[in-house]
Amino acid sequence: MKTALLRYFLSGFSCLAITAQAGSVFAATFEESVAQAKTAYDAGDYNKAVELLIQANRLQPNDRLLLNIARSYAKAGDCARSVAYYRAFARSDESEASLLKTAAKEAEDLKCTSFNRDTSGRITVDSVPTGAKVLIDGVEAGVTPFEAVLVPKGKRTFRFELEGYEPFERAVGVEVDTDQDVKASLTEKVEEPVVVETPVEEPVAVAPVEKDMTPYYIAGGVTGVGVGLLIMGAVYDLSVIPSTDDERKQYAPDTQKYKDLTDQRDGEATIALVGYVGGGILAVGGAAYLTYLFLTDDSGQKEDGSDAIEKRLGVVPVVGQDTVGVGLFGQF
Repeated sequence: MKTALLRYFLSGFSCLAITAQAGSVFAATFEESVAQAKTAYDAGDYNKAVELLIQANRLQPNDRLLLNIARSYAKAGDCARSVAYYRAFARSDESEASLLKTAAKEAEDLKCTSFNRDTSGRITVDSVPTGAKVLIDGVEAGVTPFEAVLVPKGKRTFRFELEGYEPFERAVGVEVDTDQDVKASLTEKVEEPVVVETPVEEPVAVAPVEKDMTPYYIAGGVTGVGVGLLIMGAVYDLSVIPSTDDERKQYAPDTQKYKDLTDQRDGEATIALVGYVGGGILAVGGAAYLTYLFLTDDSGQKEDGSDAIEKRLGVVPVVGQDTVGVGLFGQF
């Protein structure tokens, strides 16, 4: 019963579409596709019937399916696609002569002015894996597997795109009144390892450290104070005290004025002594400290810019058979 139904359906049914997407599959077998297509056709759902018939033809090619597709497009009011599939049926080597005459008359009766013979080819588009979006000359045409008609003749670019796969393009010379297959085998994308470049650290210019001049200032100040005290002692010794002596000579030793001047002279002599002793100690100590600082200065730079450590004066322990002590070494 089912076989007879299919034969009847194949001889008197009609269907067509420019695309039949992989996501629009309704049945898994040829018989199921044809049976469901007839149900859709009887219900007036011609587009669904087209998809099912194209699917059936992909599972088991049959020239009568092309005729049914042409008749279905005629029912749907799409005369251009209808004529394209009538011509595809006429190109089939297995088409019966009686059906060829019938198909030619049906196509002529359509009086389709929108059909252009330059778009009379039929293209079956597929990919491995399926489900790839296909663009023809940049215009989306369908998702594999599908059929395309009304594609203008000439050189066309078919681009296949599928997530996780490299895009694939191929140029196809579309011909009139010709059935063509366009297939693509897609290559999975290989994620390239991310190379993390280690930044090269540029040498950081280090500002030269300024030498602490405080010890030099202190030593210089002490020396200066010492010299000042020495000068003061000399002034008192050479000028102030002699002046007081000259004035004291004007009075008798037993007078109060003489005693006052004597006390004054003693004070001036003390000041002079303090100036000599204190100034000498400070001046000698400050000068010695300055000399020590200079001799032990280890600052400076080599010609290449690196710090130079050059001790000019140092102290080392000295231990011998009969001697224990320290010794000075210097570089001048």
